[in-house]
Amino acid sequence: MSMTYEKRIKIFENAVYTALWAVTFIFPIIIYYLRASNGSETFEWSNVRKMWLDILPFFVLFLLHNYLIAPLLFNKQKRTNYLIIMFCLLVFFAVGEAIIGSSRPGRPSLFSRFDGQRPPELPINVIRDSNQARSKMPPPDGDFDPSRRPDDRGPEGNRPDDRGPGGPGSHGPEEFTPRIMDEPVIAQTIIAILLLGMNLGIKEYYRSVKNEKDMEELKRQNLEQELQYLRYQINPHFFMNTLNNIHALVDIDPEQAKSTIVELSRLMRYVLYDGSRPTILLTKEVDFLKHYITLMRLRYTDEVRIGIDIPEDIPEVQVPPLMFVNFIENAFKHGISYQSESFINVALNVRDGFITFSCINSKHESNADEHSGIGLENIQKRLKLLFHDNYTFNINENNRTYEVLLKIPVSYD
Repeated sequence: MSMTYEKRIKIFENAVYTALWAVTFIFPIIIYYLRASNGSETFEWSNVRKMWLDILPFFVLFLLHNYLIAPLLFNKQKRTNYLIIMFCLLVFFAVGEAIIGSSRPGRPSLFSRFDGQRPPELPINVIRDSNQARSKMPPPDGDFDPSRRPDDRGPEGNRPDDRGPGGPGSHGPEEFTPRIMDEPVIAQTIIAILLLGMNLGIKEYYRSVKNEKDMEELKRQNLEQELQYLRYQINPHFFMNTLNNIHALVDIDPEQAKSTIVELSRLMRYVLYDGSRPTILLTKEVDFLKHYITLMRLRYTDEVRIGIDIPEDIPEVQVPPLMFVNFIENAFKHGISYQSESFINVALNVRDGFITFSCINSKHESNADEHSGIGLENIQKRLKLLFHDNYTFNINENNRTYEVLLKIPVSYD
């Protein structure tokens, strides 16, 4: 079974996500490899793993949003639920990042993290040696006070050694106080929002592609139904006129009427079996036209001149079935008069990638406005549906003649 278009769209969408996340997880390896190549530091997988741990919350957030939460947005009845869930999820994400950032100071990261951590304090003996060395140094000019003892308190009320670790002025080790409003947490929350926005953008793009394909399929089905409807309108009209001709022959020539019924059965077979196809060989369509003209000719005397200009050698091209018979039918119906001289001339040829058909008939005052009607309107609709603007359809008329010229592109399918 062939894969549906909807499944192919889903595969393409997931392939885009896979490619983007693959690049994201490979990025830390590239960064540390380049740093090791420049000699600034050594390549250690522990640093790469730490960066992967930084990326992991975003990846989990994406999975939850893409496969569980985002579908709610495309359901009109659940859009409020989507907004509520997303707000709660982003708050949970920000709190989690604040906790992680406070518990792991100084870690390597893909993002700029200013965790608010103070520089590591020096050991007490190092600070004491540094203070002794500083006391032996001569003070700068103007700042020496001989009356001041080394253990005097400074301007802030603290002795110099009070500012060391553990003294009254020291800060001591920081407490574990995660803050959600810190700059790194805000920055990472904004990055998470942008990530989800990108996810929605990709989903909406592929959703619009699917909707466009569905719309094209719907238009195609509507086109087929409309064409079928137009054929159903044409066929009863054609058979009604043909049966009227046979009815007239029953009283004039019963034997001829019988042979005409056989001829009509051939025409019906063509209409029922070949007329339902999208296209048919032009040779079959021409044979149908010739049989129809022969059938219609029986109603009239030899005074009605009927000319057929169709070459014997017709190329193997396709044409929509029952495309020309309505013009000939209208010519017999409206172009023949028993009181005046009448004629019908039919011509068809294939040249320069187009099929050109023309039908000229005499025009009489009694039926001057009878060529218009539902039959001609249906033909114009059918031409528009089949060929869009790639066809020519002209009607030229004067006081004596009525001419139809149709030019349609050749099809070799």
